[in-house]
Amino acid sequence: MLAVALVSPVSAQEATGAVTGRVQNAVEGKALNLARVAVAGTNRDLLTDDFGEYRFTGLPAGEVTLTVSYTGLQTQSIKVTIVAGQTVTADASLASAAVARSLGEDSAVTLDAFVVTSERETNAANIAANEQRYSSNLKNVVSSDAFGDVTEGNIGEFMKFLPGVSVDYVAADVRTMAVRGFADNFTSVSVNGARMASSASGGSSRSFEFEQVSINNVARIEISKAPTPSMPADSLGGAVNMISKNAFERKGTQFKYRAYLSLNSEDLQIFKKTAGPMGEKTFKGLPGFDFDLTIPFSKTFGIVVTGLTSNQFNEQHRTQNVYNHAQAGATAANPYLQQYLFQDGPKNTFRDSVSIKADWKLAPGHVLSASWQTNYYLSQFGNRNYNFNVGTSNTSTPSGGVPLSYNASSVTGAGGRGTLTGEMSFRDKYGLTNASVIGYKYTGERWQVDAGVNYSASKTWYRDAGRGHFSSVRTSLIGINRISYEGITEERPTTIRA
Repeated sequence: MLAVALVSPVSAQEATGAVTGRVQNAVEGKALNLARVAVAGTNRDLLTDDFGEYRFTGLPAGEVTLTVSYTGLQTQSIKVTIVAGQTVTADASLASAAVARSLGEDSAVTLDAFVVTSERETNAANIAANEQRYSSNLKNVVSSDAFGDVTEGNIGEFMKFLPGVSVDYVAADVRTMAVRGFADNFTSVSVNGARMASSASGGSSRSFEFEQVSINNVARIEISKAPTPSMPADSLGGAVNMISKNAFERKGTQFKYRAYLSLNSEDLQIFKKTAGPMGEKTFKGLPGFDFDLTIPFSKTFGIVVTGLTSNQFNEQHRTQNVYNHAQAGATAANPYLQQYLFQDGPKNTFRDSVSIKADWKLAPGHVLSASWQTNYYLSQFGNRNYNFNVGTSNTSTPSGGVPLSYNASSVTGAGGRGTLTGEMSFRDKYGLTNASVIGYKYTGERWQVDAGVNYSASKTWYRDAGRGHFSSVRTSLIGINRISYEGITEERPTTIRA
């Protein structure tokens, strides 16, 4: 009886085997995270990990059929012969229906150039639909290249297109983001699941400022819109998780780069320096460059290195009309234009970012990752504000002699009641954010482990009384004999006389 008891489990073990493989996009060669792999005729199925990999154990020896599916792509069936006591490999390449037809039976990509599709392979809609389908809570997931090139590298310019998301601009840059109508300080931001630090531009705040992170470091972005027990307590609005690129999401070594030139339509001088916004003349056509390098040294170890330098000049012209409907005889039905403010605020923005991430597959299902990134940001402001004010009195001063009069298209202020104020403010804003994460993941058929340790630091500082700047200079002319607006439109008066 003892001999039978010892031999029987061994015989059962030898009668089973394992199958492992990788699921990727047939056109781009990118790994497909959360692709569903099922063993036909059984209730066994699982989802691929971040590297597009899966592993079944304990399958009976003989031929089995695997069904591989991904939302928006053609389902594929693979026949595999399981060998007792061994592990066999079965990879899958998925494509859209149109591309799959062009590939033919031998899967040779010969007609790819003639396939016309209206969307990118594995586009944002497919990724979002697939990850939302298998998510434990409500969230949006989008690949970072879904909307094409993002000038200046600000992640906020990318996320503003997502449903339920609103962004707040400061000058020409997206600074903060709000989800589901909650204030921006109720949205937590993390990288690879680890909370990322953000220094506030002024005062104490929990708001995350997206000026200090770069989209070039990110493979995809997850926005969770319903809090879960694992989220920070201040994630009432939602949580943003930026997932870094990994060494095994592509097949083989790849080096991608872009070089570009940013121009403003109001100043197309490329080879000539012109005035503003700083004291010296500068170029307004500014170059940019970014790259990412993927090196899988082996099937179990690889690195990704990314870098970005983005430089941009923005002309900023803003106007504001202030109407008075309660003074100088005005009513809500018949107001007059009291103040007209215009601002000239050109701005230079410089952003530099570098990141490196290493992934090591310790054993099947076990992955150890380490990542580090640094982001440097500099913006140069030069604001000039001028405010014309005809006043709130319809009677002139003794020396003015002219009462206030107005109609829909013109206003003449009372004599001696007008004011003109001007304010100039110049400063440099600097930001530096570093983040590093060491993570361990185990993905099995029944258990998943996600653990890690991280460090992040961020600082912001200003130079408003150095480099030739004045923090603020104000001027004021009061008692102007008469200010008048002529040719008033929705945007501005055509002519101002003082």
